[in-house]
Amino acid sequence: MQRLSYFPLGWWPVSLLLFLGFLCTGAFAAPSQTIRSATLIAADGAKEVSLPHVLAASEYEPEGSLVRFRLQFELPAAASPEDGPWGIYVPKLSLSGRAALNGEFIAACDFGALSQLRCLHRPYLFVPPSSHWRAGPNTLEFEVFATSRQMNGLSAVTIGPAQALREGDYGWRRFIQVTVANGLAWAAFCMGGIVLCVSLALRGDRLYGCFGVTALAIALCNLNYTLTAPPVPPRIFSWFVFSINHVTMPLLMLTVMLFFRRNLRWAQRGLLFFMVAAPAAIWTSGNNRTVVALLYVPFMLFGPLLATAALRWSWRSHRKADHWMAWSFACVVASSFGYLLIALVASKGLALEAIGVYLVTYVIPSTVVVMGATLAGQLATALQTARDLATTLDRRVAERTEALTQANQRLEALSTTDGLTGLANRRHFDDILAKEWQRARRHGTHLALIMIDVDHFKRFNDTHGHLAGDDCLRQVAKVLAQRMLRGSDTPARFGGEEFAIITSMDLESALQMADLIRQDVESQPIALEGKDPVHVSVSLGVTAWVPDSAHAPADLIALADEALYQAKHAGRNCVRSAMPEHTSAPAAC
Repeated sequence: MQRLSYFPLGWWPVSLLLFLGFLCTGAFAAPSQTIRSATLIAADGAKEVSLPHVLAASEYEPEGSLVRFRLQFELPAAASPEDGPWGIYVPKLSLSGRAALNGEFIAACDFGALSQLRCLHRPYLFVPPSSHWRAGPNTLEFEVFATSRQMNGLSAVTIGPAQALREGDYGWRRFIQVTVANGLAWAAFCMGGIVLCVSLALRGDRLYGCFGVTALAIALCNLNYTLTAPPVPPRIFSWFVFSINHVTMPLLMLTVMLFFRRNLRWAQRGLLFFMVAAPAAIWTSGNNRTVVALLYVPFMLFGPLLATAALRWSWRSHRKADHWMAWSFACVVASSFGYLLIALVASKGLALEAIGVYLVTYVIPSTVVVMGATLAGQLATALQTARDLATTLDRRVAERTEALTQANQRLEALSTTDGLTGLANRRHFDDILAKEWQRARRHGTHLALIMIDVDHFKRFNDTHGHLAGDDCLRQVAKVLAQRMLRGSDTPARFGGEEFAIITSMDLESALQMADLIRQDVESQPIALEGKDPVHVSVSLGVTAWVPDSAHAPADLIALADEALYQAKHAGRNCVRSAMPEHTSAPAAC
């Protein structure tokens, strides 16, 4: 059985697939016969033709008409049971048609009126009932609807066991021309939808938006090969198919320029103009095939130039994504020259099997998948980089925030702490006293204040020096800090050689604490460099009562200061107290 070739060679994956398929079918093919001649009954009369036969314009009406191919063949005997039912394999039936065997209708290429169908891009296997076959002469008739909008005619027809035909040439052709074409169309459609969603997520990114529209347009292009019963009138569908093909290539070119960030305004404006002008020209010409073919010429001229430029741009950038994009587009441009081959074959009236599903049908959707994968990889790299940058930024922000927090804490500590003694400074003392006053007043508890003054500090400072004086103040501050056993007690440096303690004790407990502080200071000598240790003493004034609305924190300070004044006049190194009623509790000296 002679093998028919639908595809111009040049795209090695498809060619390899077909080659392997043909090898397999040739090795296991069952006995069959191929009919290569027929009687054509057309508008210009009846005549004998060889198959495949491309109908001439004189053989049908321009607006469309039916023609009939009558094929005669001999069948030695009726289909044998061991071979199973016999079938009729038709690689090409264009534009649409139906078959009859020995005057009995078999089937049409699809449901509906032939004038509404488009069956030109897929093979057919008709399996008539056994009762239709005759031992000896048989007559097979094909009624074909032809129109000037498409190539029309009939290929050679093969008769043989249906199972063998299905597993052989017909199975491979249907897989390539129907299954693969449908799969590529759906892949392009899904890719376009996903990329458009990405474009929306990126707030209308021009590259992803243009590529998404391109992928959807390519998916619509394949309707010409996957749809046999269009839901619209044939003239509109033919115009749509021709137009979408002339829109897809400019969109793909715009995508390439956007990918390589080339702002070629003259080219962009020209492509946009062509996308509007080409569909209008096709419609105005009534889907004239000559006009459609001429509109491919700009692609043939500009396509190689852009492909060469893209390859040069990718060579300079040394990026894998650029290489993938450039070579993918170069493959599309190379395959688009198949249009010229189709036009040449059609103009010469050559073999019908070479016309129909051609290389660009598979290359462009496949290329779109590769380009989509390239853009997806580029986007994934950008997202990974952005995520790494975000992680690094978050880490640095956290580090800076922690450093800023620590700096603020240090600054706050410096603003509330006395630099020499490490106790609370006067500002912090005033804040704590105000808060403790309000708390004690709210809860009705005692609030005590102890004022401490280092006895004869000026004399000590003048005698032993300022550094020794600083040591003396630090020693007293250390004693105060050691005596603060409760968290609510706050020792502070009030000013100069004066200290103060805020505590929530009653007067008796505060007097006891004050006396213990006095004893601790007296018992702990101050070490002097090169001299004997020196003992110092302190005088303390204490006041304590339950705060009320008649008094203020300043009254507490005033009474404690008054008690301190009494301790100094009592000879120093002692404790005195003062109350609002101007009564003093017993004090120790």
